[in-house]
Amino acid sequence: MSAKGSIAEVYEKTGKCEYSVYGNPCAWKETMAYCESLRGKPMGCPWYCNKEELYCAARYLNPSYSWPDKIGIVPTGKCTGKDKYHCCSWQLDARYDAKCDPMNWNFVANEKKKKHCRAHAFSRSCNYYYDAALKIYEAKQGSAGGKKAHDANCVKSLAFHSCSPFKEPFLGDGYCKSGCGQMSERDGQSGMADSYKNDNGCCDTYAMLVKKKAMADKAEQAKKDAAIANGSCKDDPEGLVKDKDWGAGYKCADNKASGYCEYAYVDDMKKYCAATCKLCGAATPTLAATPEQLEATAKSMQLVAERMRSRKNGDPNEPSALVQKYLVEGYPDLPELNRA
Repeated sequence: MSAKGSIAEVYEKTGKCEYSVYGNPCAWKETMAYCESLRGKPMGCPWYCNKEELYCAARYLNPSYSWPDKIGIVPTGKCTGKDKYHCCSWQLDARYDAKCDPMNWNFVANEKKKKHCRAHAFSRSCNYYYDAALKIYEAKQGSAGGKKAHDANCVKSLAFHSCSPFKEPFLGDGYCKSGCGQMSERDGQSGMADSYKNDNGCCDTYAMLVKKKAMADKAEQAKKDAAIANGSCKDDPEGLVKDKDWGAGYKCADNKASGYCEYAYVDDMKKYCAATCKLCGAATPTLAATPEQLEATAKSMQLVAERMRSRKNGDPNEPSALVQKYLVEGYPDLPELNRA
């Protein structure tokens, strides 16, 4: 069963909705208005009713219990009822492991995730709950506090991937700029698997950190230039010549041209060629990393490579669409549809 050849294919192609065998998630408000209009009216479901009536009768108008999804419902992100199957938070999060309760999202969900969960909410008859929860969630994420939380998550994620310009090792702008879109907001923290492909990555935070680092470097450079200009930072050419490891054949300008200011001999250059190398008062930079850092960096690069390959080629292990799970497991709430 699929949307192909049906009216559902039309709205699916617009990109606004995912397909749901129960009906059109894009028209959930109209569907719910129809359900409300049927309250108190006799229906012949499941034998003599249309698909919309069957949807309404399954939960919203079921006389055997009071379904919690009602106009004005206040979402909590928790299930306090005795029967978890009669709890929208459980239906949205735990059923089919969908993780679709916005009250429990701790990352900035992308539009694909929201659309996916709209279809899931429609199938679980939790339309009012999801809509109310989504509004609360979006208001929170759109606030200054939400932006701060996103950046805080991404700062940790970027450090996890060795892509924080303020920490060593830093893999460089080329790699980090191309890979930040594959770095999930919760990488390196709990919820890492839930946020990947469901958030917008960390390129915005990375750009912000790069800008801050450039400003910090500029300020630091200004201090060095001032120290060189007033003579408090200067070279020691005599000390360089007298050092048995160097000698008369070495000059600070030549050492700088050879790259000794950046690697291999940085400590000596800070001692004898501080002004030429502009190493005045600065902590000695290093390209060295601990074995643990190198291992963590390798794992991060492998993870990013796998994600890039997955997006390029398609991942055979990618979780199937919710409708495919429904087709495999059946429709316990609307058994008549199992014959379709």
